[in-house]
Amino acid sequence: MRLRLACTALALGAIATQIRAADVDCAALSNAEQVSEVIARIARTDEAAMRQFMQGATCLDDPSRLAAGRAAGEFFDQKPREYLQLIATGEADDVSWLEALNFAPERLNPDPVARIAVFARRAETLQANSDLIAPAKYRHIRRKFQSRIEHLASNLARAFPDPLVMTDPLAGIEFDSGSVIIEPASPDWVPITKYAQGSDWWVFGSAQGAGSDLYLLISGFSFRFSTDRTEIEGIDADEGWVERVDIRDNRIEVLAPASEFFTSPRIPREVAAALCKDFVYRLSHVLKDGRLQRALDERLRREPDAGLAKPLRDAFIEAKFDVKGYREIPNREIPPTP
Repeated sequence: MRLRLACTALALGAIATQIRAADVDCAALSNAEQVSEVIARIARTDEAAMRQFMQGATCLDDPSRLAAGRAAGEFFDQKPREYLQLIATGEADDVSWLEALNFAPERLNPDPVARIAVFARRAETLQANSDLIAPAKYRHIRRKFQSRIEHLASNLARAFPDPLVMTDPLAGIEFDSGSVIIEPASPDWVPITKYAQGSDWWVFGSAQGAGSDLYLLISGFSFRFSTDRTEIEGIDADEGWVERVDIRDNRIEVLAPASEFFTSPRIPREVAAALCKDFVYRLSHVLKDGRLQRALDERLRREPDAGLAKPLRDAFIEAKFDVKGYREIPNREIPPTP
């Protein structure tokens, strides 16, 4: 708790101290009634009130700055581009005002699930409007959102054990999630919304695309939400997804769920084939000493009619695995690159 309070104070201090002292006019924020009125106007997306607070933040105590920071977040929720343009042209440091977006509305304090949803939505909105933010600043605030969400989500996840059995996202092979060590996905390469929906994300395949594009196949565990999505009821194995990352600035685009790996036109033919090869390579190194072959055989015993899409079957054969008992699924051949 002390650490969280210290971090909040630091963020509030940054908001206050990044304003040029010569420009500060405290007269309009000299009493609690005036301050409350300005904060309420900010939450209603009043740009004049936002400018007034940006100029007078040093006049206020920490609770008032916190309340205004929360109001600034509500301004952003309603008018994100206007907010970003406003802080970019204001006298205060825009990084501090980006960090203010990490303050959720006070009414959500008792509800970590709702706060996670707010931060995830803001992170998504920020990415959609990232043309207004310098790349270094975007990466900075993205990590702030990610850290806040991960902290809240990890606390929630402690109440639920991870499933003991994990199924890989392509071949349908089951393995013990507690005894198999798979490369964890870099936090910079996991969409914020995925952090908001689960935990323990792993890389099952990677492939270099054109230029600075990196394609990743990621899966792990996702939260099972109540019907109204207000509570987490458990943790389940996630089906996984394929994404493209621009490694210059870590901007992420989710292309398709893993269930559409072989049918989505958004995944180029050559990339999908490369992901299949890397998938087999990675799985063979975590399920070594014959374990992968035994797992393939076990699936056939469970599902005598099991099949593998041609690119995946070819990747297993190339890696010297015996998959002749699996029927080939030609109708799920990867579509041509658009």
